[in-house]
Amino acid sequence: MSEINTNPSFAIPQRQHIAGLLIILVKQYRAAISSFFPFLIYVFVKEDPPVYVYYGLAAFLLLYTVFAIFKFLNIKYSIVNQEFIYKGGVLNKKKITIPFENIMNIDYEQNVVQQVLDVGKLKIETAGSNKEEIELYAITLDKIKEIRKIIFEEKAIIQKVDTTLDDGTTNEESVSSKRELIYQLSNINLLKSGLTANHLETGGIILALIFSFGQRLQDWKILGDYDEYEENIYNFVGTLKLFVLVIILFLIISVIVSIVRQLIVYFEFRFYRTSDGFYISRGLFNKKLLAVKDQKIQSIYYKQNILRRLIGMYDFHLQKIGDVKQVIHIPGMDIQTVDKTISILYPDFLQRDFTFHKISHYYFQRALLFTLIFTSIIASLLIWFELYLGLIPLMLLSSYLIINFYLKYKKFQFAIDDDYVVVNGGRFGTKKKIVPISKIQIVSTTDSPYQRNKGLRTIEIRDGGSVTRIPFVQEDLAKAMQEFLVYQIEVKE
Repeated sequence: MSEINTNPSFAIPQRQHIAGLLIILVKQYRAAISSFFPFLIYVFVKEDPPVYVYYGLAAFLLLYTVFAIFKFLNIKYSIVNQEFIYKGGVLNKKKITIPFENIMNIDYEQNVVQQVLDVGKLKIETAGSNKEEIELYAITLDKIKEIRKIIFEEKAIIQKVDTTLDDGTTNEESVSSKRELIYQLSNINLLKSGLTANHLETGGIILALIFSFGQRLQDWKILGDYDEYEENIYNFVGTLKLFVLVIILFLIISVIVSIVRQLIVYFEFRFYRTSDGFYISRGLFNKKLLAVKDQKIQSIYYKQNILRRLIGMYDFHLQKIGDVKQVIHIPGMDIQTVDKTISILYPDFLQRDFTFHKISHYYFQRALLFTLIFTSIIASLLIWFELYLGLIPLMLLSSYLIINFYLKYKKFQFAIDDDYVVVNGGRFGTKKKIVPISKIQIVSTTDSPYQRNKGLRTIEIRDGGSVTRIPFVQEDLAKAMQEFLVYQIEVKE
């Protein structure tokens, strides 16, 4: 077994690159702006504010700057005795020591500023943690590579793996060379992914920004009150041609924004298989390298919206331990790649014959009842105040909700065997979720007064990263499923 030529300089606690101070300052200033935003609006809107207001702003700016400087100076890291050591804090000092054998992933990413400065954000993730234990915002790429090399090579020694191969390469080099490329998002599929993205979600973001910015302009007296435009609004809505034109323009903008978002986030997307996990590289301006070990993956799900269903394209998700935000998203997969990835994680899954059950029809019945009651109340108020124009969007919304609930009821299916819980769903598209029973932590049932009256329950299955809910299951079946899952969990521990 060969010795590892670790860089002895890492034994001496060292700070981040000086660019780290800039990044910390930006984060501190953003926090300050967020905290004092109403006050800042007051300063900019009010004519000739008192001079002490500017003194106060200068004092707070100086305070945040000094805090950022001390925060930067106090952050130090080192590698000693096969442990990564992090020290930081200004008022409350903290020290984090992570043995190499507990390190699961070492990721790094670069935004535009970091790329210009040739530094990156280093993230070290430990076994069983809900988030990255350590984040260093400005480490030079050479040092990141050296840190990764030291940790991976010494981990190999700990695990009694010879890090030197016949050709003289190190274990880190061999792992890199043994990565199997499972999937690469081509330029044409990247474009398709943008064209078939959830444009309603993108449109909602655009509308929120427009209304938010419009409100700000009104607060700053740049725009007049909305009452000034009321007559124009009614004339606009009454003109069908303009209404259709604006809808088309809105959809075009939403599609363009979706394509740009996909391009920025998933440019040069590559999905690799390593010996015990997956490895992802992606990004245009904000480049990221992500790794996830098999044991950190709690469940998987893949889905299609109505557009992607037409072209056979799936969005695949790996749910990591932590919370619903700890998800690795792989866009634009075809069914063959989906099946290949499932077979890697769960080798016998595709050969299994599952018996699926449907949820009770009372799920749709209750949703229909509530939607009709809601619609009737709002429609009565609109008629009472003679706002007849509002009835059209109300009817459209109600129709959408009814169709939405009906499709969810028709498509929702679930199955359980000795090793897996499988849930099929979707509304206008499709969705399948696979939860290994070995990853399940808690199984519980809940019921509302309406469900109790109908002899129904909702099953909640919690793994280390998400909650899977199966609603409106017959009470006897729900109890049997809960008892079976609890038994299987205990057997597999």
